[in-house]
Amino acid sequence: QQDEFVLVAGEYQPTGRRSNNPLYLSDAAINERLLALAAENWDICRPDYVGLSTQGRDMLALRLGASGAAATVPELLLTGAIHGDERPSAMMALRFAEYLLEAHAAGNARVCSLLDKVAIWIMPMVNPDGLAAVTRGNSRNKDLNRDFPDGIIIPTLGTYAAASPMYQAGRQLETRALMRWCASRRFSAALHLHTGARLVCYPYGNNAAGIVKSYYSATPDDTLFRRLARGYAMANTAMNASDIINGSEWYICNGEFADWQYRYLGTL
Repeated sequence: QQDEFVLVAGEYQPTGRRSNNPLYLSDAAINERLLALAAENWDICRPDYVGLSTQGRDMLALRLGASGAAATVPELLLTGAIHGDERPSAMMALRFAEYLLEAHAAGNARVCSLLDKVAIWIMPMVNPDGLAAVTRGNSRNKDLNRDFPDGIIIPTLGTYAAASPMYQAGRQLETRALMRWCASRRFSAALHLHTGARLVCYPYGNNAAGIVKSYYSATPDDTLFRRLARGYAMANTAMNASDIINGSEWYICNGEFADWQYRYLGTL
């Protein structure tokens, strides 16, 4: 608990009770809150439209901070609820946006300095249909975090900078919308929030050997990834330096969002 904000991430609730849990806002309420935050803080905050979900729900993001051209201002991305039943991740992302705006308005020197130098994009709901139904997958029961083009499965994946194809065919509406939106930006780094374990995971999540667990699949930036993961863990009072892991070492994951961002877009 901090500043009257409470999350209970580990509590199991029967399906019939989940949608009524007062700790979590509905998909509509989250979007309303994002738009309200933008309206209240228009000097440093703008909403952006990412796309529509399969059932027609808006996928929205909020941009906070520096207003320089994308080529000159580092852009960072924070997402939540790619799995709809992981609702604390959506609330954490939303609360982070609220914290930054509140701290900026109060003149917090650290936050003001941060928002003067970078643009922080916050997207609490990658999977609004899943969040509305409290299901892991979208309304077609597809796990969006297994739906991105994978460089192991598609060896010719290439990169956006080299004008390689995006391989959008056959993917979910939410996935395609997010791919196009991310490609239109220049994200230096991204953090995707989940629930279920107290860990910081970093790419790669997949491996060419096809080994399901305990296989370390290092990227060319492995040292930097480990440093960033360790820094996040050490800044969290509930974690320590051992609470970081390579995604593939934990368990293999095909079609992961973070892997695609790194391989195709160069996002850490």
